[in-house]
Amino acid sequence: ATTGVAGTASADQTKTNTDRVDVTENAVIQVTKSITGNVSTVKTGDTYEYVLTYTNTGNNTATNVILKDLLPDNLVYQAGSAKWNNGSALTEANDGTDKLKFVTATGEVNFVVDSVAPNATGTLKFKVTVGPATDGAAVATTGAYVPAGQINNNAQFSYDPDGAGAIVQTPDASTNTSTVTVAADYSGAINESNTYSNKDGDTANGVADTQTRAINQGQTATFTTYVWNRGNTPESYNLSSALTGLAAGT
Repeated sequence: ATTGVAGTASADQTKTNTDRVDVTENAVIQVTKSITGNVSTVKTGDTYEYVLTYTNTGNNTATNVILKDLLPDNLVYQAGSAKWNNGSALTEANDGTDKLKFVTATGEVNFVVDSVAPNATGTLKFKVTVGPATDGAAVATTGAYVPAGQINNNAQFSYDPDGAGAIVQTPDASTNTSTVTVAADYSGAINESNTYSNKDGDTANGVADTQTRAINQGQTATFTTYVWNRGNTPESYNLSSALTGLAAGT
């Protein structure tokens, strides 16, 4: 017995606080994103493959599993490249004929997996090419480029956790972030055009490397020269003039 007030005995007392964990029968979907190939020094025009791996670690079948990947600027989806984990290609239309349906719209790659059983896993793959966000035009003719540095990307996913008739999706969750690093490309040109960045020796579009002026003695010849940065990172240039072959007194 414990001692109460002024030496009087009081009965033993027991107080309890109950904590309870209820393990639900819901499905739990986890998705990771990875990249195949060397992505540490990519350049404009390189193509590589994204892999989305999904796993159900819960106790129920997940239904209507939706995976969405909004591609950042400078990554262009390659038509016809989407494949399921068994290697079968996915049609680029939500036509219901594939076990996994596939849709592209506004740069977003969407997959819908009808159901994923407990402890089941699968993969979805598709390819992207590093290229200008506008039209992927060739650097040699337009000067378009992908800036040097990292391109980060992740995917979002949601699903119906209880497989019930009415679809009640979980909020969108994000995968891990995948990164490709565009290497610095140092390239320059010098010519007489302010509209075409041709390289030395490339006389396309009527742009010449050599400028000629006909003047009389006492007149001044003016030449305008343009220096182009054809690379994908800021550069500095050292310019010099070779004043050889000029007449005395020039």
